[in-house]
Amino acid sequence: MGTNREVETADNLRAEKVTTDEEARLDRAMLQTDERLIASLKRDEQRRRHRRRWWVGGAIMILAVMGITIGLMTVSPGSRPAASIDAELARAATLTQKGWELWKQQKFSEAEATFAKAVKLDPELANAWNGLGWSRLNQGNGAEAEEAFTRCVKLEPKHGAALNGLGQTHLFRREYKKAEEPLLKAADLGASAAWYGLARLYLLTEKYDKAVTWAEKAAKDQPKDDTLKKMVAAAKAKTLDPELRKLIE
Repeated sequence: MGTNREVETADNLRAEKVTTDEEARLDRAMLQTDERLIASLKRDEQRRRHRRRWWVGGAIMILAVMGITIGLMTVSPGSRPAASIDAELARAATLTQKGWELWKQQKFSEAEATFAKAVKLDPELANAWNGLGWSRLNQGNGAEAEEAFTRCVKLEPKHGAALNGLGQTHLFRREYKKAEEPLLKAADLGASAAWYGLARLYLLTEKYDKAVTWAEKAAKDQPKDDTLKKMVAAAKAKTLDPELRKLIE
């Protein structure tokens, strides 16, 4: 009996290690993709905030020309000074940056709370909605993650990280038909983590020719990843053994 328990314990430990290694690898893949996109998204947000400040200032000038007395420091009841709006936008941007720092440290609950504060201050801050989505997805909250990613994509239809997140969310819930479109769009926009998602999707749905294309791209991007090597081999052999299916599903 002692020997059987030892064997069972060893098997359980190996299974736990596989699961832990896979989760860590997925986290690394998500992190690498988002790091590539964060810099460009920050620039987009800065340009968007600049446009909004210009609109507020322009509106004030027009009202002044029309003879309506208005100023940054003296405003009519119920209205808000432009300086106050700018301060909230700046605060939202700062919170978003902090949220990503927490996310990179895998403090997903804290990151979620921080991103939530950011979108409350600035509901049009796409990068904050994206971060909120990833924070929720990393905690296994698929429905709430989908809501955040959808809000982000509505603001920026070509937001690669959010499209990838939306596709990964559907994969997480095994909604394979819904996963394909956002993953393809994300891949077209250069989100390399979407390649792995598409390889998984097409293997699981037995579309092996398509699986080969995306699995090879992902394997080339991460040549030391043994799971991707197995996925390429499975796609070429047009068969998915139960062990690999369990791993990628």
